[in-house]
Amino acid sequence: MGERYTDKQRRALVALVSSGQARVFEAAERLGVNRASGYAWMREARKASGRRHVDEARPAFARLVPGERAPSAVTVRVGGVEIDVRQGFDEALLRRCWMP
Repeated sequence: MGERYTDKQRRALVALVSSGQARVFEAAERLGVNRASGYAWMREARKASGRRHVDEARPAFARLVPGERAPSAVTVRVGGVEIDVRQGFDEALLRRCWMP
């Protein structure tokens, strides 16, 4: 039979992740919660709030242009984070660092 966790643990994990203080696996480790439970709780919280996970969101505002016409750099600001996207930008590295 699976672990039984308290509502306090669930709320704490969702709060840590939602506020950006920790990624799911980090919050789960801090709170002594199984990672799979943490990810399930975050899915439930996002579903309840109507928010979608980053992987599910597809930007409808981005326009793709051929490489030779692309600007030399783009700066993306989200909250307090600023990312400069320049020629040779390593998208895979960003995904590994940013996504849980």
